[in-house]
Amino acid sequence: MTTTPPEEQTQKDAPPRDPAASMSLLTQILFNPLDAGYHSYGSEKSPTTAVQKIIVIALALALGFVSITAVKNLRAPTRFDVEASLLTQVQERTEVVNTLDSENEQINAKIAAETHNLTPGNNELSAATALATAQKAVQGKGLRVTLNDAPSTAIETSTPRQTGKVRDHDLRMVVNALWSAGAEAMSINGIRLGPGSFIRTAGSSVLVNVKPVHAPYIVEAIGDPTELSVSLVRGASGDYLSSVESLQGIQITTQSVEELTMEGRDARPLRHTTPVQ
Repeated sequence: MTTTPPEEQTQKDAPPRDPAASMSLLTQILFNPLDAGYHSYGSEKSPTTAVQKIIVIALALALGFVSITAVKNLRAPTRFDVEASLLTQVQERTEVVNTLDSENEQINAKIAAETHNLTPGNNELSAATALATAQKAVQGKGLRVTLNDAPSTAIETSTPRQTGKVRDHDLRMVVNALWSAGAEAMSINGIRLGPGSFIRTAGSSVLVNVKPVHAPYIVEAIGDPTELSVSLVRGASGDYLSSVESLQGIQITTQSVEELTMEGRDARPLRHTTPVQ
């Protein structure tokens, strides 16, 4: 008679084993990843008070304000800020230049007076020579030409010239036309023109005899108003000024004046020559 060992008898008597029992631990970790003590800790934590909430809100507002201030300080200045700053600097420098020019004119007047008294044989220039060299004040009837920038000069274009601003060659075109029409004396914004005078652009300013002038540009010429006015509408100068008005919006107006007065330029003493009698 064969007998069954006790271990095998025990295994046969045990209930069948569930094959999914080994997956219970993985299932628990997957669907309940929090530690068992997490819920008990959360239930024991004291609720947030109103004072704590106010402190948190205040800190958040302070942090936001500091962040916005830092961003504004680090932000690069816009083009308009730069233009406003440069315009302010130009105005300040212009005032300094005008002050120095006034002092220079006073000093030159003193030097001219002393030189005239100390230089032997320094004869007075003739009226024709003084007029041609613009060294004497003159007055008479003539024409006033005003050139102004276009009403809207903030339009950006690919060509810097097409901005509607008056430039040096616009003024030179008007001045040359008036000279060729028989103008006897001329000035731009009160600056007398004569031999050696020049008109050129330097940055955003126009220089007349190294002095900056700004719009509106007033060109005054002493002579026959009718002939001077006709010279601006005929020939190459008339075509040029007409295109400037129609295409770029620059405003050009003329006015006949019965009496114009212009100051003379600084007289330069003659050192190696003498006037022809």
